[in-house]
Amino acid sequence: MNLFNIFKEKTLKTVKMLKVTILRFNENRDILISNGLAYKTIFAIIPVLAIILAISSIFPSFALYREKIIEIVLKYVLPTYVDDINEFVDSFLSKINVLSVVGIIATLYISLDLFISLDNAINKIWSISSRRTFLQKFLIYWALLTVTPIILGGYFYYSGIVRSFVIPLTSIINTDEIYYSFFILLLLEAFIFFLFFAIPNTKVHIGKALVVSALVSLSWIVLRLIFTYYSKFFIQTWTIYGSIVALIFFMLWISFNWTTLIFGAEFLNVWQNKLYIENIKFKRNFIFDVAYILLILSDFYKDFMYVGNGISIELLSSKYNSNKDDISLIFDILETERIVISDDDGMKRFFLRKDVSHLKLSDIENIVIKRLLNVHYMTTKEFSVISSRLEKYYFTRKEDINIEEIIAN
Repeated sequence: MNLFNIFKEKTLKTVKMLKVTILRFNENRDILISNGLAYKTIFAIIPVLAIILAISSIFPSFALYREKIIEIVLKYVLPTYVDDINEFVDSFLSKINVLSVVGIIATLYISLDLFISLDNAINKIWSISSRRTFLQKFLIYWALLTVTPIILGGYFYYSGIVRSFVIPLTSIINTDEIYYSFFILLLLEAFIFFLFFAIPNTKVHIGKALVVSALVSLSWIVLRLIFTYYSKFFIQTWTIYGSIVALIFFMLWISFNWTTLIFGAEFLNVWQNKLYIENIKFKRNFIFDVAYILLILSDFYKDFMYVGNGISIELLSSKYNSNKDDISLIFDILETERIVISDDDGMKRFFLRKDVSHLKLSDIENIVIKRLLNVHYMTTKEFSVISSRLEKYYFTRKEDINIEEIIAN
């Protein structure tokens, strides 16, 4: 296969994955989740900044970077009207020191509520039913708040060193803007990677999480440029809102950011989920073929454990009102894979070679991948039960399992 065909195959696969992601984004009403997170961000941004600055103040050397931390956060959080929002933020932060106990508790609650909402949203995308305890969520959130000022402090410290090397180039290109964009990209990717990798209560592929977080970070940078351009050159259309136009732009920008991040989480879930990958790779419905084989194996398993008379093609065809050729095809495949064996007395009955309860689901998946089946649809209750178990498993998949967990009654 030449490079062009490889590129074409990868591109088509990515396009199909994007289509599935868009469908899931709409089905899960993720736009409402994004808007909800944006709404909570409006209230939480000041408390979060206050906590970050409070943690930073523990380290005397970081006090020098207080204004820079606020500036870099606001410059990205709102590309335009930075001065207006900066005054607004300063007026609030100046009152943090005189908060009562109730005010401090409220500040912590508002900031923690945003993280818990994000935790619930991302785990909902991954269809994870098992939830972390409140203490576990709090520890993850606190780790994020603790690491953030350290990263920012390190960024400002080492930025001076790096900047000294690029000063000679300032006469040729705008190194400040390139330098700023590059480090912002790194900070964004670290932040988004933490959200994608640490928050889901399941095993996330580290490489795929890095790739998706990089793509989301780049998307944020591009969106920032577009949004800044629009707000500068089309501001006349917003003059009817008067002085609150800065707040409106702030809300829109935060909503765009959350929408991009939630879409990235959906894409990562689709990319990692084997059910989606195989459905994208093949035209046939992957889960249907796997369920069909598992249904037949469940009958073999029951015969192996309790009866021992063997199973014929006619028996299963009659039991499930299914096409004989389809059943015969499955039997031939299972015999080729040395999972079943036929008798020699002319009755044409098939028996399991061994207990298949410890057979891995991945083994069945590999059979389907090697031999795409062309079987007809089945509507029996038993098939529906196995299909629903498979779907539930694929949506919450952490590792390979024994087929007994799916075919057992």
